[in-house]
Amino acid sequence: QSPEYVPESDFEMHPEDDDDEDPEEDPVNYPAD
Repeated sequence: QSPEYVPESDFEMHPEDDDDEDPEEDPVNYPAD
């Protein structure tokens, strides 16, 4: 297996671009009533 190859499951475990995982860092996506 090539070390450069990254399975999709790895992206799910390490969501670097998924801001939804950190709502506190992006309060704009979670407007308070």
